[in-house]
Amino acid sequence: MGAISLTRTTGGTVSNANANLNNNWTTIENLVNGALDASNLAADSVGSSEIAANAVTTAEILDAAVTLAKLASSSVDNSKVAAAAAIAYSKLALAGSIVNADIAAAAALAVSKLAAGADSRQFIGMVGGVPLAVGDMVRIAAGGPMTGSSGASKIARLYFGGTEIAVANAGTATGHWSGMAHVLVTGASAEEATALLFATTSGSGRQETLAVAISGAIVVKTTGQTTNAADEITSKQLSVELIPA
Repeated sequence: MGAISLTRTTGGTVSNANANLNNNWTTIENLVNGALDASNLAADSVGSSEIAANAVTTAEILDAAVTLAKLASSSVDNSKVAAAAAIAYSKLALAGSIVNADIAAAAALAVSKLAAGADSRQFIGMVGGVPLAVGDMVRIAAGGPMTGSSGASKIARLYFGGTEIAVANAGTATGHWSGMAHVLVTGASAEEATALLFATTSGSGRQETLAVAISGAIVVKTTGQTTNAADEITSKQLSVELIPA
C-alpha cells in the first residue's frame, strides 16, 4: 500500500480512520494543543531523558514534597541557612565543641558555670610511704599567687580524697592565697577535717566530716577557678605531712 498524504484526505486532516492501517500506526485521539495530560501517558513512560534541562522549577514542585533523602550529601551549608532562621539551640551538636576562643571577653559567665581548673598538684596513696591508721592526723599546707583583673572572681579550693574541705574567693587584681587543714582519721572510712583558706583579705574556715577509705589511694589537691580566662591562680606550695597517733 502506498503512503498517505494530506492531499488524499478530507480537509487536510488525518483521523483515526485514515491512520489505522492494519494497526501499524498508533491511534491518534485528535489531541488539542496543550491538552496532553497524565491520563494520556502510560505508567512510567516519562523518564529523566524526556525532561529538558532546567525544565522543572519551583512552580512544578508541590509544597513539602522534597524530603531529606532527595538532598545530595553536604549540599546544605552555612550559605543556604537564612540569617533569620533562628535555629533552636537544641538542634545544634555543640557538646564538647565550644572552647575558650568561642567565648567573648564580655560574656560575663557566672563562676558557677565554670569547671574547676586542672589540679595544681596531687598527693596519691600513703603519706611519706606510711599507711594511714585510725588516730593519725594529716596536716596540709598550700598557697600561691593570684593575678588578673580587679573585680573578677578568683577561687582557690582544697580537697582531701576528692572532697572539698576549704574554699576562698577573691576579687582583687593581684594577691596571694594560702591555707592549711588538719584531717583526723577516726575510722577505716571516717575523718574529721578542719580547714582554713584565705585569698588576700577574704577567706573561710570549715569543719567537715569525711568518709574517705584509708585502705586505698587518697588524693590531696588544690584547684584554681577564674571568671576571666586571662586571670591565673597558681599553686606554688602544697605540703602533706603525717602526724602519727
